[in-house]
Amino acid sequence: MSEQQTRPSRIEIENQGELALRQLVPQDAQAYFDALWHDPSRFQHGEEATLKKYQTVEQVLGSIEDPEPDKLRFGIWDGNTVVGSVNIKFNRPGSAELGYWSGYGGHGYSERGARLLVEYAFDHYDIDKLTAWIARENIGSRKIIGRLGFTQQTSELERIFYTLHKGANQAQNLNT
Repeated sequence: MSEQQTRPSRIEIENQGELALRQLVPQDAQAYFDALWHDPSRFQHGEEATLKKYQTVEQVLGSIEDPEPDKLRFGIWDGNTVVGSVNIKFNRPGSAELGYWSGYGGHGYSERGARLLVEYAFDHYDIDKLTAWIARENIGSRKIIGRLGFTQQTSELERIFYTLHKGANQAQNLNT
């Protein structure tokens, strides 16, 4: 993240009252933990590392108080409830990697949260490309990333690499 991209105290992104992304602050630790462990079976296909990393509220709190450099992490909020998380990591100039999860399946939280953050990232940061690695077996996330306009670039044995360039398919896919 460049100097012009310094973080304000808390970024909040609203979607016409339907859903909100709120950059995580220490007071969110319990709500984040509750969403994470609401349905642990949702963390399959390589995402188990997230559960292993956050086995306690204290571990979640520590990650909020000492965040990874160049990473913006948000709770996906439905009203007053954290239902998932979405993040971008600025990994090289002009590019960032997208990640997301939801503890509540079947409500579209991951897709709507990712859509909000993709729009925000392209509008507010000096990036022209977003990337994502999706586990080959994670059919749901592969569908989400496709609906967001990402295209498959390469694949490995267990993961598939996707990219989305600013402006490419964006108007069509992000406004649906």
